[in-house]
Amino acid sequence: MQLYGSDLSPFVIRVVMLANAKGLTLEREAPPGGPKGPDYLKINPIGKVPALVHDGLELAESEVICEYLEDLYLEPTLRPANAAERAGARLIARIVDLYLSPPLTALFAHLSPENRDQEIVDAAIADVSKSLGFIEAFLSGKDFAAGAQMSGGDCALVPVLFFVDRLLPMFDIENPLGHHPKLQPYWQRMQSVPAASEALSAMDAALAAYHQR
Repeated sequence: MQLYGSDLSPFVIRVVMLANAKGLTLEREAPPGGPKGPDYLKINPIGKVPALVHDGLELAESEVICEYLEDLYLEPTLRPANAAERAGARLIARIVDLYLSPPLTALFAHLSPENRDQEIVDAAIADVSKSLGFIEAFLSGKDFAAGAQMSGGDCALVPVLFFVDRLLPMFDIENPLGHHPKLQPYWQRMQSVPAASEALSAMDAALAAYHQR
């Protein structure tokens, strides 16, 4: 089971975290020749990460890959026990993908103060803050994103909160989750969950390598 992508990608780590929780082993490597390289485009013509290759099947898009692994390996399940909680988990993942991830991605191009467009930065930070408010409103589980167990919503949310926590202080936003009474303790709890902590350690290493380039 081969997973292509970078540990710096929250979409890749979303799959990794789910695999960790299910006890699955993924062989992980960078896309050959980069995401737009001809060899990788034969696997995933979209030219983005992640991509999964398993038993001759080639899959793209993190949500689809996670659903495939859930369907293929039914236990332990990351699908909540009832329809309302399953909908809640999907809603968290949807908000992450559509509203929170894009402005965080936009901030990467402006990490260096020398090459920073403050107008773009201010707009992205405002969108991040608004999106965190959406997630705060719909976070419904006592310990997890939705329900009493880890779900796909957690696998989508935790890798992106990593960047909220690590990136926003670089733009003088200290304690970016401090105004969110549900999200901040959620983030603290999830860092001690084994499936999440292992994935977050990989992200920390990848981010350190990125800064050393």
